[in-house]
Amino acid sequence: MEFFIDGNSVGTDTEDPYTHDWDTETATEDEEHVISITVTDLGGNSTDVSPIAVLVNNVFTPGNDTTPPVVAILTPVSGQTVSDTVFISGFAADNMGINDVKFFVDDEWVATVTDSPYTHNWGTYVFANGSEHVIQMTASDLSANVTTAQPIVVTVQNEYYGEIENVTLSVTEENISLSWDAPYNAATFKVYRDSVFLAETSNQSYDDSVASGLEFCYQVSAINSVGIEGPSSEEECGIPLLRAPESFSASINENNIILVWSAVENASGYIIKRDGTEIWDGTELTLTDTGLVYNTTYIYSISAYDSMGTNGSESDPITIITHEELLAPVLSISVSGTNGTLSWTSVSSATGYRVYKDSIFVEEVTAISYEFELEEGISTCFFVTAINEFGSESDPSNEECGIPLLP
Repeated sequence: MEFFIDGNSVGTDTEDPYTHDWDTETATEDEEHVISITVTDLGGNSTDVSPIAVLVNNVFTPGNDTTPPVVAILTPVSGQTVSDTVFISGFAADNMGINDVKFFVDDEWVATVTDSPYTHNWGTYVFANGSEHVIQMTASDLSANVTTAQPIVVTVQNEYYGEIENVTLSVTEENISLSWDAPYNAATFKVYRDSVFLAETSNQSYDDSVASGLEFCYQVSAINSVGIEGPSSEEECGIPLLRAPESFSASINENNIILVWSAVENASGYIIKRDGTEIWDGTELTLTDTGLVYNTTYIYSISAYDSMGTNGSESDPITIITHEELLAPVLSISVSGTNGTLSWTSVSSATGYRVYKDSIFVEEVTAISYEFELEEGISTCFFVTAINEFGSESDPSNEECGIPLLP
């Protein structure tokens, strides 16, 4: 620290506190003298502190005091970027004595100091980062003479480096859950979805209800106790599980089972399982499972999958029993004269039988016999089918033909 009086070097000091005793008796009485300081760091970089002018008055003459104080803002220096709590210090001197020193920020009074040292701690956290502010200082002496120091301009830039770590993401149907570890001095957290602000919370977790089957990416940042936001976390992405298709139902056609279901939004396809084993993967909304074993129980479930191939929730199972097999009756014929009788074996699952004459349907009956009349000299052929309660018709029985016996 090098001290100058009227541009002349008068001394240096290398240890804190940096001071120099100036004997004003050697200076010209009742004249102003300029005091300046040059600060040099260990790298040889130098900064000149704003100079101040003082009036040497070693001989006091009673009467009205019209000499104003000499003032200057020492720290911070104009153009400096400041943060946190800023230490403002000033110099004030007067031939009669200083009554008080006032500090102002952006023309608003912030402090009054009546005793040396003239300092004030100014908190900057209420100001936006990048904003410029003017610091001013005035001093009044015992005779109410006031001097305003040359103002300085500083830029506020506060930083918070608390970074969110260990962000975990889990998915369920139409929901994504986030959790994370909090850094030091975190008061709240901001959650961003796809780079857009979503919510602010004081918890270390967040549940987001979103559409299933679509990918969403998240970042989290911490906000400290004075409202400064730290850096964003690494991005975590997930796709909520698709819900199971609704209206999943089945109908039976003998040994075939027809499955139908409603579409799921954002689904890329569906998977059908029979008895726990996958049997089909496709995009249609219906499936016919054919060639199954008659009179057998089958259990089906369905799930949808998204564009990444991730299976959603599986539906509740539905249980289906195929129909009992409808066998063809075994037919026999007897003829007496022009009268004939058809007889056939009983089919356990049948509720009726259809009689066909020369391949043309004749009648549906519930008995297991049928009487008919033949035309003389003409051969007539018959077959029979069984009908069940579902309206299904069996394969034809064996064909039997009859010729009326002549007397």
